[in-house]
Order: sequence, then C-alpha cells, then structure tokens
Amino acid sequence: MKQKLLLYSIFFLSGFTFSLEKSSAASITGFVWSDLNTNGIQDAGEPGLDTVWVFLLDAAGNQVDGRLTDATGHYTFDNVADGTYALRFANPGGLWQTLQDQGADDLVDSDADPFGYTAQFTIAGGQQLAFDAGFTTVPQGCFTPVSITVSAIDCDDNGTPDPSDDTFTFAITATGGTGPWGWDMLPGISMVPYGTSHTFGPFQIINGAVTLTINDHDNPDCTATVTVAPPAPCSSPNTSGACDVKIIGCMKYELLSIALDADKNRTYSIQVTNNCSNKMIYTAFQLPDGVVALDPANNSIYEAPSGREYTVRNPNDAPFYSIRFKSGTDSISNGASDIFEYTLPAQSAPDYIHVVSRVYPKIFYEAHLNTFNCVATPSNSTQSKYGKPLSDSYAEDAGNREVPGEIFTSTDAVPFSVYPNPSDGLLYADISRWRGQNVRIVLLSGQGSPWKHLPSKREIRLCDLT
Repeated sequence: MKQKLLLYSIFFLSGFTFSLEKSSAASITGFVWSDLNTNGIQDAGEPGLDTVWVFLLDAAGNQVDGRLTDATGHYTFDNVADGTYALRFANPGGLWQTLQDQGADDLVDSDADPFGYTAQFTIAGGQQLAFDAGFTTVPQGCFTPVSITVSAIDCDDNGTPDPSDDTFTFAITATGGTGPWGWDMLPGISMVPYGTSHTFGPFQIINGAVTLTINDHDNPDCTATVTVAPPAPCSSPNTSGACDVKIIGCMKYELLSIALDADKNRTYSIQVTNNCSNKMIYTAFQLPDGVVALDPANNSIYEAPSGREYTVRNPNDAPFYSIRFKSGTDSISNGASDIFEYTLPAQSAPDYIHVVSRVYPKIFYEAHLNTFNCVATPSNSTQSKYGKPLSDSYAEDAGNREVPGEIFTSTDAVPFSVYPNPSDGLLYADISRWRGQNVRIVLLSGQGSPWKHLPSKREIRLCDLT
C-alpha cells in the first residue's frame, strides 16, 4: 500500500512557512499489470492490463463498488467514505496472481494475495491510497483445491422399450476454489458459482461412464475431475406380445395386432393406458389421407372390451386427419386401459400410425406406432363384418405382402396387370388368372378411397367408368 499526502505552503509576511495537510475526500488508485517475468515487481516495459475488474469490499467482505482498469491498466475510486476496506482484483481468466510483496520498494510490488485480495485497510478523509496487482501466465499452484459432489443421476427411456436408446443426466456441485467467480469447463461453461448445482447430459447409457474436468475460474491450476458411471437402463422391454409400444409421459400406446378379413381389410387393435391422474377426453388414430375407416361408423358408439363407451368421429379433421374416440361420461385414468379397434380398406396399409390423446383439461400426448413389424393375420371369426367368409389359408408377412395359401395356390395371389398405364382412354386389366372364379373389382381414387364397384361376373370385357 502506498499513501500520499497533499501538503500546502502558507507564507506570512513574518517570513515563517507552515505546512498544513489539506482535508479532502479520500480516494484509492492503483495499477494492474502483466508481470512478464513473474518476479512480483513492476519492471520497465511490463504493460498494464485493461478491463480488469477491481472491487471495493467493506469490512464484512461485501462489495460496495467496482471499477474496470483503463487502457493503461489504471483504476481510481473517488470520494471514498471513511471506513475499513479491502480490494479484490478479479482474475480476467487464464492467468495467475503474481508473487505478493516482493522486494523492498512498496511502490512497485503487487499487493494482492494468490486469490486477488488485499489486506484490510482503513481510510479517512484526505487520504489517497494506492494498491497494485500483477498477473502472470506462469502457473502458481492451487491454493484452495476444488471438490465435486455428484447427484441426481436420472435415466430417460426416450419413450421406447428399447434399452439401447436410453440416456442419463446427472448434476454436480463444486466447492472450494478461490472466490465468487466460480468454476469453468471451457469452452462451453464458464463462471458457475461454487455451491450451486449444474446438470450435464443427456449421455447414451450404452457408451459407458462420463469423465469431466473443471477448473477454478480465478486459478486455472485448481482442477477437479469426476467420473460418473451410468445407471442401469430404464426401458421396459416389450413382454406383452404387442407389435410396438410407445410410452410418452404418463400415456402408453400398444399396437396389439392387425387382423385380416376375407377382403384383406385390416383391423387395427391398439391399447391405450392412461397413467395420468386426469381422465382421458379422447384419443385419435391417423387415417391415410382421403380414406374413411370401414368400421366403426361415424357418429356411432364404440364399446371397448372394458364396457366403456366412446363416440366415434370418422373421419375427424383435428388435430390431424384421423378416427377419433371420445369419452362420454367415464374414461380411463390412474393406470386404466382400453382397447380401440378400427378397420381400414385393403389398399390402406400405413407403415406407422400417428396417435394423439387429450387428457383433461387440455394436455396432449402424441406418439407414432410402427406397423412394419406387425404380422397381419386372419381374423378368428368365420366371417368378416362385410359378409365374406374367412379362411386361415392366407396371412401377411412383416412387409405386408400376401403369403399364398391353399385357395390361391394356382394364382400365387400376384397383382394383375393393368395397361396402358397411365391412360386417358381405355384401360385394360388382365384377370385371366382368376378364370372360372367370381371376382370383385373395386376402383380406387388417387387418394386410395373406393371410387367405383364393378359387377361380379365370370368374365368382364368392357365397362363404362365415366
């Protein structure tokens, strides 16, 4: 610390001279520099450091004022009230405080300790005190080690039963260090206060343990490293036999089966479980654009296996094109489930089903159920809902291709030829492979909706499609 006194001379006619101390407001000044040779002394040619924070602290250590050093490394606190204070020179990052109180000349040494603090001092009116601080790029060691505590290790199943996509997060709390500027993990994390929690992740569980190293912001030589082992996967493997399972929040969706009738129409059976405490208002399943489900009918009442009743809107336009099942007076909640079934025409075989549920009052959950792993199998009924006898001699593989059975052995159930295609005139269809059998032909629009039914005949030669 350097102290300056202002002395004034008063000359009287008698020829005597008196020295008097001028009473004025106190001030604190100083110089912050780069100690290039790390000797703790301001040597010729060593430059000042600009934009370094200098904080004025009261006797209790509370910050009462702050200044940034100017382009030459100097700072000034004017009009300082009488009292006891200390200064703190904040590390601009990546530097160390140089050696303190070196040499015999207090005017050119560094007054800050390894943490950037000066000793407390008292100032009164009229005093001008000066405190300097040097920084160096040479590591000076770690004076207050940093320690890490790990907490809140959480697993996320990402809404699937597959443990390979499970992730985890964790929190760390660092203590120790040199001061309120906290710790860094550059380049992305800087100045996290000590004693506060910071969350990392998500990380893939299958990738194993995660190792992190942090360093004190003021003293980069103070580091701490922690290795966090991942938790066990939290996905619940699909043991229900469902084709696909999705868990979104408190809602669970299971594609149980796809059943085929004699016309190859597909009936989708989907179980919805509401683990929320609030009741489900409705659930809706995406329909292919322009397609209307064959069953259940629009404005009909669907009775689930549980006995609960739902009003059907088929098709439904919001929040997307779908078939909607809306609860009447009772609905599922607190882990209850219902199974919803609807039938699409044979030409409609979506690879996935977009499903949405609204939970009271207006909370929405959405998922996508994959159908490509679901083998479409014949219905157990002896007759379809549309009057056709069923046979167990056909099924579909996971790629939704027909597998020939006994009835279709002679034809292999291959698609018939259509030519010329495209055409703006006559269009021919070769159905010779079905010679001698009754056939049913349905023309579909570009959106896949039935457009025209042709009469059932053993031979079809020419039909007017206009």
